[in-house]
Order: sequence, then C-alpha cells, then structure tokens
Amino acid sequence: QMCIRDRSTWDRRYCWVKKMLPKVMIALLWAVLVLGVSCNESGPSDPHLKECKVDTDCPSLHVCHSILNLCEHKPVFPLQSSEIYGSLLVIIVAGLANAGGLGGGAILTPILMIFFGYSASASVMLSYILVFGGSLGNFFLTGLSKDPETGRRVVNYDLAMLCLPLLLMGTLIGVKINRALPELSLIHI
Repeated sequence: QMCIRDRSTWDRRYCWVKKMLPKVMIALLWAVLVLGVSCNESGPSDPHLKECKVDTDCPSLHVCHSILNLCEHKPVFPLQSSEIYGSLLVIIVAGLANAGGLGGGAILTPILMIFFGYSASASVMLSYILVFGGSLGNFFLTGLSKDPETGRRVVNYDLAMLCLPLLLMGTLIGVKINRALPELSLIHI
C-alpha cells in the first residue's frame, strides 16, 4: 500500500516507519555483528595499571585500588580543576563539531588524554561514545525534517544505508589496529 500524501501526520509517520524498518533492521544487524566480533578480543594493557601501595604511587587523576594494588582512574566526583576545564572544552568542541556535521573524535581524543588523564586507547573508546551521543542528538533534530523548498527529506537514507556497511567495516579495522599497535604509535599517527 502506497503512502497517501493527504492523510494525517500520524499516517505519514507510520508509513515512513513501515518503509524504513527493514533498513534500520539491517543497520542494527551490522552493528551487532561488528560489536560482537570486536568485543570478543582483549584490548591492550593500560600503561597506568602499575602496582602501587598508596595513591601517591599512581599518576595524576589515578588512585590505588586497595584490593588489587593497581593504579586505576579516579572516580568521576569530586572533579579536579583540569577535569572542569576539560569538560567545558569537550562541550564546546563537540558542539562545534556537530554543528559542522563532523563527529569531532580526532579532537576529543587528545582532550581526554590531556585533561582527564586517560590512556590513548581509553580516550579513543570514550570519544566513540561522545561522537555517538552527538550523532544521536543530530539524528533526532534532523532525521525527520524536510527541505521546505523541495519537500524531500534532508537526510538521504538510501545513501546512508549504502555507506553504513563500509563505515562499520572501517571501524572494525580501526579497532583491530588500535589493539595491535602499542600506545605510543597511536599518539604519533
């Protein structure tokens, strides 16, 4: 059954859902496949995980775990001054990157390393989460909007579905390279 243009807004949205559901399911299956493959591997060792007896044995923004006697990243609260500055910088950079249509992960990774004291691999993983959150927000703002002049959707979903498998395969390759290379080589790339 074709979508009828003169129906109510609810009928048009339901029709859009019926058309997009198979495409969304394919995208979710690709995501589950990539996540399933990449989660079964062990990551590189964190250079901050060194033996300690007291908190002063650990680097900045790290504390000594009382049972394991290993340095681990400190809890989120209380925030230190570098984390407050870093949070403000992340908000500004992520906002500008999303306004420009970019994820900003390449800029967020060094910010997480410098201001929050995370390792390179942990910063990359956290920047993925930040970019995903920004992308999700952008989708909810622009995903259903239409161009007022042409009446067509702003987002070309056919092109997105064409590019999505290649994007996910590139992500899988990048994750494997991240886990294979030592941390110093990731910083210099």
